[in-house]
Amino acid sequence: KPVEHNDPRPSPNFEFPVYKGVEEEDEKIPDEIKRLLDQEKKAIQPHEEAVEF
Repeated sequence: KPVEHNDPRPSPNFEFPVYKGVEEEDEKIPDEIKRLLDQEKKAIQPHEEAVEF
């Protein structure tokens, strides 16, 4: 039987997807982590150099 296509990729089959994303039941960020992230955002400041004239 001759090979019709010399393509190593599998042919797409949209009825049976190869990968299905797993939905996590708890996607919320815990309050403690959210608080730490907010605190970090406040702590990060732009760099300022002292300028002498």
